[in-house]
Amino acid sequence: GLSSQITLLNLNDESAASASVEILDQQGEPLQEPLTGLPEGQTLGDFTVPASGVLNLRSDGEGEVQVGSVRVTSDRHVVGVVTFGGDVGLAGVGASELFEEGLRAPVRSNSAAGLRTGLALTDLSGGQNALMLELLDGGGQAVAQAVPDPLAASGQTALFADEVDWDSEVDFSDFNGSLAVTGAGALTGTVLETVPGEFITLPVSELTASQDGQAAVLGQAPTPRGEAPVQHVLNFAQFADGAGLSSALVLVNLDGENQAAATILLNDAGGQPLTADLEGEAVEGQTEIVIAAGGMRVLASDGEGDLAQGSAQVVSDHPLAGVIVFTGPGLGSAGVGAGEELPEGFQAPMESDTMLGINTGVALMNLESEDNVLEAQLFDAQGALAAETEITLTALGRDALFVNQFDWDQEVDFGAFEGSLRVRTSGRLAATVIQTRPGQFATQPVALKPAQ
Repeated sequence: GLSSQITLLNLNDESAASASVEILDQQGEPLQEPLTGLPEGQTLGDFTVPASGVLNLRSDGEGEVQVGSVRVTSDRHVVGVVTFGGDVGLAGVGASELFEEGLRAPVRSNSAAGLRTGLALTDLSGGQNALMLELLDGGGQAVAQAVPDPLAASGQTALFADEVDWDSEVDFSDFNGSLAVTGAGALTGTVLETVPGEFITLPVSELTASQDGQAAVLGQAPTPRGEAPVQHVLNFAQFADGAGLSSALVLVNLDGENQAAATILLNDAGGQPLTADLEGEAVEGQTEIVIAAGGMRVLASDGEGDLAQGSAQVVSDHPLAGVIVFTGPGLGSAGVGAGEELPEGFQAPMESDTMLGINTGVALMNLESEDNVLEAQLFDAQGALAAETEITLTALGRDALFVNQFDWDQEVDFGAFEGSLRVRTSGRLAATVIQTRPGQFATQPVALKPAQ
């Protein structure tokens, strides 16, 4: 009953992309998994994605569970996501980065809530890849180490943090911390939280952050009210609290030597300070926190009261990685990572299906202190322009709407739609794209302005 959908979006609007897909098992050997969605006469080893077009390849979810990794090769700039799930939950996992030195990711577990953190690692070195795992608590203190079996060439391993053979006993009944992974060669990884019936994507970052870290340099981005500019910023285009919907901000300090001082800014749709509850305290627009070197902090809202929606921004003096975990009754849970600064715009896959209850929502966050005019274009799966419109975001404001709620200049049949959304901007913005299914969320990739 567990199935996967591989969504590929060609960012080039002039030329079709020639591509191939390899599905590999945990030993790095080809996994013969039949997929639907290929154009007639094309194969996984040789197919095309139209200019500005989208291709969805789907498995059927039948038979015994097969686990492995996907590798896509193309001659044009193609972005992708694997949306997988079933009754056990739904997750959208974008393409993983290559890490030469290793990676770091948050780890959370809670026995009472059924919360666990799972890690999938894939070798990119082409040879046997010996691994070292180190588990740190929320204060950045090492609590255990482990040396799992080496990864086979192009192989993969997937394990829960509480299943690792740690050299010291770890109490995972209520744990917040981070995991550092080093390898003998290049590798990549995906981290998911699981709770009964749900998957939640967590951020994976370079283990040894550079001076600029994984976060964007602040530059001219908005600064904390009344404060001097700082070095790093994380942008979250969607924040919500109330009516049962809660947001948990999970932040990891990527600097293993220095504590990070950070300011959390909350704005409503109009760019004004948003009041919300975080960890039992009322936050009126902003709050300051400190995260230990290599440590992790979780700041969760309680979901009580009237629904308040807006955006969140975290500015800090050392690089952080972060995610907002959204949870709501009957809505499922989703982990939405920080959105990078988009100075010229973005493109993202769109899907809707009335019969299956699938829709795609977009949250847009203005990073400018003046109004920001956006040009939105909708393309079908073949890359043809289907409709367009304009959206104006107020200074530091945001907007969130489903693809079928845009004021398109042409009528579009969203009963069964596959395609992409392209947004061009007059100023800097950040964006989040989430696919919704009945009782489930899944994040989708947001790619920089198409490259030619």
